[in-house]
Amino acid sequence: VEQPIPTIPPLPTPTPQPLPPDFIESDPAPNSEVGLDGSVTIFFNQPMDRPSVEAAFSGLSGQFDWIDDSTLIFSPNVRLSPAQQINLKFDTQAQANNGLPLVEPVDLVYHAVGYLRLTQGLPEDGSTAVDPSSAVIATFNRPVVPLGAEGTELPAAFSLEPGAEGRGEWLNTSTYVFYPEPSLAGGQEYTVQVSEDLTGVEGSPLRTRQAWSFTTAPPKLVSVEPSDGTGNINLDADVQLTFNQPFDPDSIADNVFLIDPQDNPVKGEFSWDEDSTEFTFTPRGMLKRDREYSLSVGEETLSGGGTPLGSGQVSTFSTIPDLAVIRSDPGQNGRKDVYSSVAVHFNAPIKSKNVLNFISIIPQVSNLDAFLDEESRILWLNGFYAPDTEYSLIISPNLPDEWNGRLGQEFSLDFKTRPLDPALVVSVGSDVVFLTPDQSSIKVQVTNLNEISYSLGTVTLDEFQGLIAPGGYEIRQSFRPERERTILMPLELPDNQSTPVEIPLSMDGGPLAPGFYALRFNLDQDYIYAGPYLLVVSDINTTFKLSATDALVWAVNLGDGSSSVDVPVAIYTEKGDLLAQGQTDADGVLRVDTPVRALEDIYAVNYAVLGEPGQETFSAALSNWNQGLDGSSFGYPVDYSPPHLDAYIYTDRPIYRPGQTVHFRVILREAYNGRYSIPDRSHLILNVVNDF
Repeated sequence: VEQPIPTIPPLPTPTPQPLPPDFIESDPAPNSEVGLDGSVTIFFNQPMDRPSVEAAFSGLSGQFDWIDDSTLIFSPNVRLSPAQQINLKFDTQAQANNGLPLVEPVDLVYHAVGYLRLTQGLPEDGSTAVDPSSAVIATFNRPVVPLGAEGTELPAAFSLEPGAEGRGEWLNTSTYVFYPEPSLAGGQEYTVQVSEDLTGVEGSPLRTRQAWSFTTAPPKLVSVEPSDGTGNINLDADVQLTFNQPFDPDSIADNVFLIDPQDNPVKGEFSWDEDSTEFTFTPRGMLKRDREYSLSVGEETLSGGGTPLGSGQVSTFSTIPDLAVIRSDPGQNGRKDVYSSVAVHFNAPIKSKNVLNFISIIPQVSNLDAFLDEESRILWLNGFYAPDTEYSLIISPNLPDEWNGRLGQEFSLDFKTRPLDPALVVSVGSDVVFLTPDQSSIKVQVTNLNEISYSLGTVTLDEFQGLIAPGGYEIRQSFRPERERTILMPLELPDNQSTPVEIPLSMDGGPLAPGFYALRFNLDQDYIYAGPYLLVVSDINTTFKLSATDALVWAVNLGDGSSSVDVPVAIYTEKGDLLAQGQTDADGVLRVDTPVRALEDIYAVNYAVLGEPGQETFSAALSNWNQGLDGSSFGYPVDYSPPHLDAYIYTDRPIYRPGQTVHFRVILREAYNGRYSIPDRSHLILNVVNDF
């Protein structure tokens, strides 16, 4: 027999108890400003008994308008005074429709809006020399026009005395700007008077009618181009006048004249910039050559605001005369450096097209080229001038200027080039040079030297390391090997020619033994690099390659091409610290790992030394012996960067609000030798920095 399922009786439902009424909020909020009409909207939490609410009210006399049983609008019977404090109160007699009264009185305090007041006027009160085209601006402490209001019905914030043409607009609700068009009068005192009937959007009136004054700059002619007294003016030149404020274009045309030598006005047209402060007069035709012209600016010329200039001005300028050579560099019978140009200065710009057709130089100059500096009116003649040679430059009388005037008479210039400076150049890409013992000399290029004095001495490994270390250049200047031989070699060379010369190298009359040497030239000319040059002498050619993580040394005997086997190798840093060491294998190769170094250490001069100086197995190579051999010489990109981490971080979106969680991912790779690999690390520390 199935047992019946017991039934649980339902819980009793509580009967809701009525709640007492309460004040929720008001518009405007308590302790804020109200308009001068004093209207306040009051919100209760439930329908109210209207008569009891009105009876419980005190503070001001006024009227009540109910929107509904829980929303009341109170409006005072009289207009409030600016900044007046009002206190509104509802006592506990106010009841809700459910019959329950307010638990506690409601006290509300408000302040009527204050007076409208000017906070800033521009130009500032008392300002002088104000640009007449400047805008006049008034800023108030309260909104005067509604936000977004437009149209001609908006009130003007102020008036100008004397009046001025222009347009005014409200830049925002409390800032009014007046733009004079075209400008205010120059040299005039203006008074800005705030409109007496101006009120704020809440009805706040002006307490006092405020005013301020400023004075505009008097109209003035700032500059004239060409300036007074200028000569050699181009025949197609314009005349430009610059004023300190906008001027009336019609008045300019009526009062500004360019007068020719016969006192006749030159016909032309005026143009002006958008500010009407720069005026350009362009003559309709060319000006006459070698004439004096006058520019007259009348005192009645009016500024844009209608103020006369007050004082006239007359300036003069002269046009270019007939084309002529003013001077040359070098001068007549002068001398010039062999590599410098000949400069011919003219009084007018010449035509650059085919200018070499009017020029000849005897003897002929190969690769002769002409460059014309039109602004400076200089003709530069460049070419391969021979040293210590007499030249004659002839310019044809038919050489034209820009307006087809002619030189008129032949110009002739005789000059002579100077001999070449004495020179000695060792034609190598480094001041550390590799030689074999069979090379008993070193080739140099010599110019205009009758003899060469040079010194040669042996250098120890320790001395070599100090001479190429940082700061070693200064040490070299005073370095003298303990065993040094000085040789004086007389020369018989052609003058002014760079001639190859073999400089014998020997310490005792025989070939140099394997090792380090220092070669210094003893010269009187400070501008010639005298060394010392460091020499590496060996029969073993050493190839030395160095990366950020390992090094390769390959040693080959130059006599028979055999590999240098089992030769000890030491690799040093620029500072002389031992970086790595080992021995060459059966192929003459040593490949050895090195500590990972920073990029700046890789670019420093490192070097490999085989054996010891004086031994047959000695050799050396520097890491900067790569001229013409590095990857960039063959068009390949080269990156010597050591192994390093590259990270790419991105977030789930580009912008967040405060308090939101930022989700991000990081891609991390080990970058080296043009490849990416997974880094051997389990975690990474991320620092988030606030830059604001």
